[in-house]
Amino acid sequence: MLCIRNIEENRDCRFEEMWYLKTDGSISYHYDKGSNGHQTEPCGNDSYWENLDVVFDHIDSIPMLSFSHIGDIKVYLDLKNRKAIPMFNNDTIEVVNADWDAIEKFFSRK
Repeated sequence: MLCIRNIEENRDCRFEEMWYLKTDGSISYHYDKGSNGHQTEPCGNDSYWENLDVVFDHIDSIPMLSFSHIGDIKVYLDLKNRKAIPMFNNDTIEVVNADWDAIEKFFSRK
């Protein structure tokens, strides 16, 4: 229903994390670490998937998704304007895609 991404990179390394929030209330997490522009150290190359638990909540009547995983992640949802604002350790991160019909259906059940 919603995919968010955090990318951190420097001259040598690129770290990409993606969280896939599903309509059944679960999350899949994908982590990809690699050397920036080359396949050698210092970063090494690593990638893995993991499933996480998520808490769906409202804060001051604002729908929100929140979970802790390598830091605090909160996704504030403006259902009327179909806008998602994901925060990772108090920094805004990217929304890759959002299925607003599924998101609205999910929160209408809450």
